[in-house]
Parts: sequence; structure tokens; C-alpha cells
Amino acid sequence: MERFIELVKHYPGQEQVDLTVEIEVPGSWFGVRSMGSLTTTERHEKYNAQAVEYSEVREFPGASRGARKTKKKAIRFICLADAADEPNSDGYWMKLSQWNRYRNDTFKDQRDDELPFIPAQAPAAEGGVAMKAPQTPSIKTVFTLTSEGVHTQNNGNQVQCFCSR
Repeated sequence: MERFIELVKHYPGQEQVDLTVEIEVPGSWFGVRSMGSLTTTERHEKYNAQAVEYSEVREFPGASRGARKTKKKAIRFICLADAADEPNSDGYWMKLSQWNRYRNDTFKDQRDDELPFIPAQAPAAEGGVAMKAPQTPSIKTVFTLTSEGVHTQNNGNQVQCFCSR
């Protein structure tokens, strides 16, 4: 049965942001958006992305024109190449479940590369002494926190928010 089902571990969204997790997002995910679309060649590429914000509830449009909107846990990420070209990029929102799927795809053949993004994990050196994995520079260093606040959602929940530029 395991041949037909691939188990995907689901990591908490805020943990993804706190650890500045980096994954590969396929170009096909970007599709057609208001900012333009990717060429056929670009849709076959994978893009390095870093988690920068988590939302407990985010509204996503339906899969088809008449489909209902859904409210899901979400991750906002920034493509590292976009951040270098355009420091004020807002990034993209993705459902947390899809983020975890792409995280699994990114690291399924290279689990040691995932260790820096797992709390309390580090590659072990010879002799059983743990070594700290090298950290990649955080995309958060490109942005400056401009304001903080609290949003009240339609259901009355209050959510802490941060604005960076």
C-alpha cells in the first residue's frame, strides 16, 4: 500500500516562518495572475521560496469560476530571485497544506538538507557531537518592519499583523 500513498508531514505554519524555511515551488503553481504569467519554459522551472508570514485564516478563491471561496491556514512566501530584483515585493500566499507538500517534494531525496528547518535538529558530527548546520541568510534582512497592529476578522477573532517594506 505504501507504493501508492506518499505520506506528507504537516509542519505548523508559524514554525515555518520562525525557521525561515526555504523550499522549491514549481513554476506551474504561479499560473496566470494579475502580475502576468510565466512562459512555458518558466513554468517547468522550480523557484526558491522562503516563508515570511503565517495566517491562521486566509481566504482563497475557488478552483473554478463558480466555485466557492475557501478559508484555510496560509503561508506568505517570497521568491528569493524576486526579492533580489524587487525588494518591495509582497510575495505570494499559499495554502499551508500545499506549502507542506512542496516542502516534502523539496527534501524527500535530501533529508539532511532539511535538518536546519526542523527545531532541535542538527547534523551529527563524528563522535556523536552535534554541529550547528550553516544558516542561509534570511530574506527578512532585506525588509524593515514599518508597523504592527491587530486585525479583527469577520468572525470576531483578533490576529496580530506586521507590515514590512
